[in-house]
Amino acid sequence: MKENMSRVERIDHQLRSLNKPKLELMGNISLNSSEDFLILCAGFEDRSVEILKKLISNGSSNFNILLIKYLPELSQNKFDDIIEKYKLEKIKTMGDSYMCAGGLPVPDPLHAIQVVQAAREMIELVGRKLMEEDDLLHFQVRIGIHTGPVVAGIVGMKKWQYDIWGDTVNIASRLESASEPGRINLSESTYQKIKEQFPCSYRGELEAKNRGALKMYYLV
Repeated sequence: MKENMSRVERIDHQLRSLNKPKLELMGNISLNSSEDFLILCAGFEDRSVEILKKLISNGSSNFNILLIKYLPELSQNKFDDIIEKYKLEKIKTMGDSYMCAGGLPVPDPLHAIQVVQAAREMIELVGRKLMEEDDLLHFQVRIGIHTGPVVAGIVGMKKWQYDIWGDTVNIASRLESASEPGRINLSESTYQKIKEQFPCSYRGELEAKNRGALKMYYLV
């Protein structure tokens, strides 16, 4: 609890120290809006159909235990190490999804590059895990990255939580869903920021749930 409080207090101090006109302090909520955040959404996808069939055919009761052991170790520990390395901010895990952001709570001119580098390392990490023979269910991961405005802030009285809101978050999630296992799917706005540093391939305009057609690119 003490560690979590210190993290939230650090973010709260950074939000307040920005001293921007758009900064609002509303009781137990500290909010700051920005026009330039990068949101990364990673979603796990079961790849080991053979292992799953074997577990079911054997009447195994260990399926949930294996799932619980594998996902937290990968998403909460290994992924956390990667985003810390690239100075990103973990937002939350949601079931089998993981969300982090660059450029907040303090803007960073390199955050676009850092987010993409982190995404690459996540893909490589999962790829290495797929090669391990440890009787655990192994998962592929899809990643979607979008750039745009969000509202970020600390919410809560007794249990504080740093969170983000806005259409940018929803689009990042749609990009993750429209990606493929082992691939990093980029929006047009993200592509424009990193196209000079990273090779990409244009996928065309693809339908995204409740968003219509969006231009998408794969990181090569």
